[in-house]
Amino acid sequence: MSPDPTESELLGYFTRLSNRGRWGPGDSLGTVNHITDSRRARAAGLIRSGVTVSCARPITPGPSADDGPTGIAPQRFMLRTGQGLADPDRVARDGIELGDR
Repeated sequence: MSPDPTESELLGYFTRLSNRGRWGPGDSLGTVNHITDSRRARAAGLIRSGVTVSCARPITPGPSADDGPTGIAPQRFMLRTGQGLADPDRVARDGIELGDR
């Protein structure tokens, strides 16, 4: 078993293992460029059943037992657009001002 990397080694991974610029200066996909039509077709050939598996966590509106006694029900904020933040019927949570954008 190898020893844990030093902080310097770990930070070096960001540069050494980065794909930034690998496909040219205008590239916006980065590592996703590896997902080609042929690789998708090859992956589809590995399917043995039609069962799907979600990696999402189910979100139920309103408080739940999992939230604990001081839990906060799941909330959705459109931070990029500010949608709903200025809604006059909106109830603000602690630390959030109704005019925040």
